[in-house]
Amino acid sequence: MNNNNKVITTAASNIFFPFLLNFIWSIHKNYKNHPKIIIYDLWLNYFLKKFLLQIKWVDIVKVPKFTSYWNSCYSWKIWIFNQNINNLHLHIDCWSTILWSLDPIYEKIENNWYFLVTQKQLLKYIIPIEYYKIFDISNSIDNYESFAAWIIWLNKKNNVILNIIDIAYNSMLSWLCLWFSKSEIWKNRWKNKSVFIRNCKLFRHDQTILNILFYKFINSLNIEDINKYAYIWKDKPPNYCLIHNHRINFKEIKFVNEIIYSNKNIYFYIWILINKIFVYYKKISILVLKLILKIIKPWNYQ
Repeated sequence: MNNNNKVITTAASNIFFPFLLNFIWSIHKNYKNHPKIIIYDLWLNYFLKKFLLQIKWVDIVKVPKFTSYWNSCYSWKIWIFNQNINNLHLHIDCWSTILWSLDPIYEKIENNWYFLVTQKQLLKYIIPIEYYKIFDISNSIDNYESFAAWIIWLNKKNNVILNIIDIAYNSMLSWLCLWFSKSEIWKNRWKNKSVFIRNCKLFRHDQTILNILFYKFINSLNIEDINKYAYIWKDKPPNYCLIHNHRINFKEIKFVNEIIYSNKNIYFYIWILINKIFVYYKKISILVLKLILKIIKPWNYQ
């Protein structure tokens, strides 16, 4: 298949840089005929971007402040879907590891409109009551399975998909991605945490909107098995699984560790410590970043 029609996108900020490296390296090692990778910059330091741009098949695109809440509640992800990039578009969160070639999936979406994997959750748990009226949908979809938003393949040659993306983007601009259900109100950074509590068990922001629109505009929506295509559990994924989402698990970023050292010595544990600093302390110093970039040299692959 021609790679000119394909693209893989992800997004990252400074604190997820180790996982981003693991993601890129796993693609290069396990998916030999991979297409270009576009990294959407949510807040990457200059030194990190300089490092990444030495990799020939990686591009970096800065996400603009397209609205006052551009970096809240995954609003940026719907903005990414709305960008005019290659027709066969795969978006995957950067804390994932690619285990095999993804060409079989690209072949599927070249002939179809989309490729989605189940989230093992019913729609009624993620849709606020008021959204049934806003989006003009009925509760007949309540017991359907929702699909994940951390991994989505889209065929942008299809007008139905383009319409879904357009409505999702305008919905996001209308604040419909924002705020939290009562069980996650602790995540709310706004001054008044009691405003706009979403009336459902677990509001999923971009995932909620995309699920509503896909089920509204596509009859008999086909959702694939998550265990086969996008494993999310803590134990080792099956041999046939294509992708492992390790949920920010330090033990699973083995490809980054391979870049630095071939076995577990004292430096391996220093690297794990650095990862924890990245994740748990957002205001990491420029000095530490420079030190990391001296330890990790860009690989010489084209």
